[in-house]
Amino acid sequence: MGRFLIDFHGGEGQPKPAYIEIMNEPLYEFVTVGDKTPEEIFTFHNEVADGLRLQVPDIPIGGYVAAFPNFEEDNFQRWEDRMKLFMDMSGEKMDFWSIHLYDFNLSWANTKVLRRGSNLEATFDMMEQYSHLSFDEVKPFVISEYGGRALTLEKNPWTPYRDWLTMKSMTSMLLSFSERPQHILSAVPFVIVKAEWGRHDNGNPYPWRLMRKNNELPGEQGSYWVYTEIVNFFKLWSEVKGKRVDSKSTHPDIQTNAFVKGNKLYVVLNNLLFEEITISPNIIQQQSNAIQSVKVKHLHLNAAGDTPILDEAEYENLDAISIGAEGAVVLAYTFDDDILLQDTVSEAKYYADKYLTPIIPYAKHEFNIDGIRVGEQGEVFLRVGMGRDHGLSLIPTITFNGFPLEVPENYMGYDQATRGSWFGVIEVPVPYYYVRENNEIRLQFTEKGGHI
Repeated sequence: MGRFLIDFHGGEGQPKPAYIEIMNEPLYEFVTVGDKTPEEIFTFHNEVADGLRLQVPDIPIGGYVAAFPNFEEDNFQRWEDRMKLFMDMSGEKMDFWSIHLYDFNLSWANTKVLRRGSNLEATFDMMEQYSHLSFDEVKPFVISEYGGRALTLEKNPWTPYRDWLTMKSMTSMLLSFSERPQHILSAVPFVIVKAEWGRHDNGNPYPWRLMRKNNELPGEQGSYWVYTEIVNFFKLWSEVKGKRVDSKSTHPDIQTNAFVKGNKLYVVLNNLLFEEITISPNIIQQQSNAIQSVKVKHLHLNAAGDTPILDEAEYENLDAISIGAEGAVVLAYTFDDDILLQDTVSEAKYYADKYLTPIIPYAKHEFNIDGIRVGEQGEVFLRVGMGRDHGLSLIPTITFNGFPLEVPENYMGYDQATRGSWFGVIEVPVPYYYVRENNEIRLQFTEKGGHI
């Protein structure tokens, strides 16, 4: 493989790859449904990494491309047997971690089994923290596939509704990625252009396509290529550009991010709720620089519940906007003049000195987060990751340097009732004056079971 990259990439050949993943979803193929062990796969990763670096030392290498990073399964034994083992065996040789992330928007039991929201945040946080504890750095991520799946429909003919089940997860996941831009090298929504090579045995086309034949829509004729509904994800984001600016949601189920370019402010909003919600955007305006207009793009499912729709409208001002169930909105504000970015927000993320602590009833589990650079002003959140059986409390008693914290009952995303257990992150606000350079956090539960 190294010789192939040298001889056929660069110069007049194909461009050199930006990153190399050694294998694609190997543990699913070779362990879950095969007869190999994870140790064999990770040893192979090490040997390939050593061989590649002799040939192409300038291309970053990563793995193991987990298909289903369900760390919490079997009381976190899945984490021990797979991702932790990979980090322990191969982490020194990897430049990045590579995973795939999918929501099962329609699973075999006709239910939703979702990652987006708190579960996705916990997945990242756990890998980040163990990377930090093991290598004194958070190695970055390549998300080489992400999106939604509709398991029971994937071998069926194309429908606009199946495109919605694929597409509605993408903006949500992308907003989680954009909350940790310093750690994401690449994130690729899983959308293939035509994929004629991927037809099923029954002749039906590959499900995750950007283009289809016109006659795949009932009532239409002609075998020429047109876009599937998935193109609307790209249309939704097509104008967003610029510098990331400070934005905050007052509702954990409404994700947001914002960007400034010239006299444009782009505000992205995603609704994790299964029903429509109306929100009121609060845009801080600079003196003497008024808003001229607001362009709204709204991606949602139509009233009949069978086709995704991308609505576009323009307003002189906008007091409130409704976002459809699991829908997404891009608000493009046009100001009279260029928006001046005169201040800088410095954001840092710190990790506790231990992780995956088994919960003992009434024990005061102690964690230390040291080395915090405390400025004159700021904003602090304690991210509490937990894995617990359904029905157990997700609201521990927490003290931060001896001060009690109020733990929110709500969190990002759904209740995970369709998953085997709850695995997620809850963000707990911390008054800024509680924070010191070195900090002691204590958590206490009254019921046994699960991990912090």
